[in-house]
Amino acid sequence: MCHLGSTLSNDELLKEEPETVFKRLFWQENVQHFEPAPARFQCTCSREKVSGMLKMLGREEVDSVIAERGHVEVHCEFCNQRYEFDPVDVEQLFVSKGISQGVSPAPD
Repeated sequence: MCHLGSTLSNDELLKEEPETVFKRLFWQENVQHFEPAPARFQCTCSREKVSGMLKMLGREEVDSVIAERGHVEVHCEFCNQRYEFDPVDVEQLFVSKGISQGVSPAPD
């Protein structure tokens, strides 16, 4: 891209329409232009997704973090949302996992 772009003069970049520049650079391609869309931020993180990630790590790994720190804390690197799971939250994660997989809880 940089190599192709360097073949254009400053004058061409300032005076030519974008379609003309594209046709010159990519004459062999069928270039399509799309209407511009406004940029917007939309993070898709959620407590449910973080819970799923913790389940994938496994009970042993999550319990080791609980033993070391007293809780599990996860920060989303996109929106900086903080998710915290205490020992009760972690227990519920793995109990609900067992139930959803058809494992009955131990009788009282």
